[in-house]
Amino acid sequence: MEQLTDVYKDVGITMNTCHMGDERIEIDFLKGQTLEEKMDYFLLEGKAEDAIRELMRYIQAVRQAGSSQKFYVTPEFEQVFGPVLLPEGLTCGAVTDIDMVAGNAICCEQGWTHMDYEWSFDFPIPVNYVIYRIIQNYLYGNVERKALNKELLYKRAGLTEQEIAQYTNMEAAFQHYITGKHVPLRYLYEEISPGCVNFQAEEANRKAVALANAQANKGIEVFVDTFEIAMTGIHVNGWAVSRADKQVSFALLDEQGRELETVRTEYLYRRDVVDQFKLSGKNSKAGFHLECRLPEAVQKNRKFTLVARDGSSEVQFPIPVEKLRIKQSRIGKKLMDLRGAKDTISYIAPHEMGLFGESDSYRVENQRFDTWRMAHQFTEKQRISQQKTVFAENPKISVILPVRDGQTKAAAETLESIRHQTVANWEVLMVSEKKLKKEDEKVRGIAVEADADLGARMEAGRKQGKGDWLLFMEPGDILEPGAFYQICQKINQETKVKLIYSDSDKIDSETHTIFEPQFKPDDSPYTCKVATILETVSGSMTNWQKRWEVSGKDMAVSHCMI
Repeated sequence: MEQLTDVYKDVGITMNTCHMGDERIEIDFLKGQTLEEKMDYFLLEGKAEDAIRELMRYIQAVRQAGSSQKFYVTPEFEQVFGPVLLPEGLTCGAVTDIDMVAGNAICCEQGWTHMDYEWSFDFPIPVNYVIYRIIQNYLYGNVERKALNKELLYKRAGLTEQEIAQYTNMEAAFQHYITGKHVPLRYLYEEISPGCVNFQAEEANRKAVALANAQANKGIEVFVDTFEIAMTGIHVNGWAVSRADKQVSFALLDEQGRELETVRTEYLYRRDVVDQFKLSGKNSKAGFHLECRLPEAVQKNRKFTLVARDGSSEVQFPIPVEKLRIKQSRIGKKLMDLRGAKDTISYIAPHEMGLFGESDSYRVENQRFDTWRMAHQFTEKQRISQQKTVFAENPKISVILPVRDGQTKAAAETLESIRHQTVANWEVLMVSEKKLKKEDEKVRGIAVEADADLGARMEAGRKQGKGDWLLFMEPGDILEPGAFYQICQKINQETKVKLIYSDSDKIDSETHTIFEPQFKPDDSPYTCKVATILETVSGSMTNWQKRWEVSGKDMAVSHCMI
């Protein structure tokens, strides 16, 4: 509060006063109309220019206060907002509240009182990004505000197209920083009122187009999943199948039939389409991402046609732009973000949305989980990044692995998955009826009596473990390569964590098919009993059999660490 008060003291913006007492912190109760409410009132009265004038007056005050220093990128900035390519000459303040939105500004005679400054940072942030958020937050907080031309507002606020594109990326990175994989409720408001999209009708349209193509003896079937007009151009995502198993090329026509300039065409693997049409060869990459330039002359076009060619056939697909609106909306994009890294998978599988109907062959749970696994599979890019990471706290993990007769092969598979971890600070204690041959410095054998139960074996391994954390596994358990990395990351983030448990699934030993996912909930007295496990572990370190039964019953924990 004190630092922000100093930054904004000369521009008519004051901070809501914060009082520090003996046991709590209090802020003043404010009365009055917010700038957002004042602008909305002008819009309802048909006075859009008055609303814009009020907004620009506020933006000018924010810019004046936040232009005392030259902006430069710091490691702290990239941690929150990601990598950016911003123009030279941007300015910033000594400290920045990025949430200076119109809904947080109470109008008063001298200017405005800002009532919320929880998202303040003391590293450099461009003041123009704060202004971008002011405009963005207002425009998308209410459907009626779309009457204001967003491009006009950005231009009047002095933001370039390059800045807007980068600030959009910054905002996405910031939202991921504060929410992770959760979708804030505010992103759902606009999507609730328009109702829903009838995907069955969309599938019927696809079949009708396919039938028309077949009747015309054309050898290509094509469908568009998403269509987006952005500041950077037009983006089209979909799939196409050549009956001649040839590579399909694409062109995009405007409503006058003119072909737009293609920037790039990317071909993607689409498991759902491959399964539907039993594809192979060049057709196996049936998905596509098409990017075209957006000339000023066609920016207001609402009719576009996609042309698909394979050298012997040509098909024209009229794009239902309005029907695809929900897919390119903010919530639609958020759904795609939830599917994982965009460089791994960049579409919502049609069979998950019912585009191929409700037949058992495309709505079974295993197929939907398989697609989810594709979206979250471990990548070489992640491996390289994780291996370079240096944690402030680098805990050693002792893996306790009991091995009975006949489990040697399964234990070898488990050990192999441990050796492929991106974090190397670990040891494995293999507990068996006979002391196994020592493989290397990281793998040790421990002998127990032949009739020793699971609890006794776990206890024997625990006593000789030299690690900071214990991980209990059984032969045949397989870890993802980034499992230890995720564990170390959680330990560094949560200083008081006592137990870590994970989601799991099963692998068919013959077909290697992954099935029966178990997504574990957070600790909850109604759904799982993590507290019971902790109590059992801390109260009796010798009774491992009891701990194992409790965890298996209540959480089905396959990998449990303390």
